[in-house]
Amino acid sequence: MGGLRPNHTEIAAETIDGEVVVVHFASGNYYALSGVAADVWHGIELGHSSLSVADALGRLYGRPAGNEIGEFVELLRSERLVTVSDLDPSGPLILEERGPYSKPMLEKHDDMQELI
Repeated sequence: MGGLRPNHTEIAAETIDGEVVVVHFASGNYYALSGVAADVWHGIELGHSSLSVADALGRLYGRPAGNEIGEFVELLRSERLVTVSDLDPSGPLILEERGPYSKPMLEKHDDMQELI
């Protein structure tokens, strides 16, 4: 898989106090990503591949993260939040430890579908 990018034709995303909030226009769902999930999103915003993000997180936390990151990215793709890109990353992936490693999770909310 190549690099990844947010699917800006279908979503809007904003990072607020370290948490990423993503709104999918067509479905009306919104999503929250925090901790390691927010780090993954940061890498995607820069155009890095899931492998590149997993390698960076593995170095940061001193543990392999490839399978969990790969599964998480596939979930993001299945929700149409990200797309594959042939563009080179727009910058280096610099991450800071936010506490102990935790499996990245995607919090999905559908309680505002009528409003979006």
